[in-house]
Amino acid sequence: MVMRWGAININGGYSGKKVELAEAASKMGLDVLAVSDIRVRGEKEEEVGEYKVYLSGVKAGIAQWGVGLYIRKEMEPSVVAIRYVNERLMWMDLTVSSKKIRIVSVYSHCEGTDQDKMDSFYEALSDVVRVKDKDSVLLMGDSNARIGNRTEGYEKVMGKFGEDMEANRNGKQLLDFCASMGLVITNSFFKHKNIHWYTWEGRGTRSVIDYIITDQEFRKAVRDTRVFRGFFDDTDHYLICSEIGIVRLKVQEVRCANKLKYDIIINLSGTVDPL
Repeated sequence: MVMRWGAININGGYSGKKVELAEAASKMGLDVLAVSDIRVRGEKEEEVGEYKVYLSGVKAGIAQWGVGLYIRKEMEPSVVAIRYVNERLMWMDLTVSSKKIRIVSVYSHCEGTDQDKMDSFYEALSDVVRVKDKDSVLLMGDSNARIGNRTEGYEKVMGKFGEDMEANRNGKQLLDFCASMGLVITNSFFKHKNIHWYTWEGRGTRSVIDYIITDQEFRKAVRDTRVFRGFFDDTDHYLICSEIGIVRLKVQEVRCANKLKYDIIINLSGTVDPL
């Protein structure tokens, strides 16, 4: 079977959009949806339709930025840890067979932001990404970075499919970060039409700034990553979505905890060409 995990920047207005988002995610068959630019205050958990939603916003002041995660309610017993880092980062650990996968909802600063702020963001992200050797990590969201398609020096980080351009400053920092952490930008490894590639469009231009990024081992389970333009209309971003190959999804009773445990067995046996 195949699971779908996606990400989208919603351009604010979470309270008025949350039900529509849940309905769109359900219709799309998404198991996990990372949302950014939700513009909420504080930390929040709630149920919306078929999903449990976790939100991380600003601690005080104007409600800006903000990130969140929608997960299907039946997956909730698999959640073993949640951390609301700040209004640009939050993560969740899920049990995945005999190991964990850390899902990180990301919303980076825009191009041109003061370099000290960018460095602080990536410092915090470094702490989040450092997991045990046998665990995996999946970063999803708006990185506000254009990585282009020049692969020299980044052959293990990116594939040959991308915008025909040099990486901008944010893109170079994202590429360097991924190289240092052993991460792979999955968008760039799958050939698609332009309409299934560009993640943002507005003011007569378009770009790729939203990504799904994972470690090299978990990359083998990613069968495809592409854009879906008709997912949600009330934003100038498009859904970026990965299809992840699953051997089986089984449910077993854990008596000592008196609850159900969901074991997601990820197919790492070579469903796609290795890097």
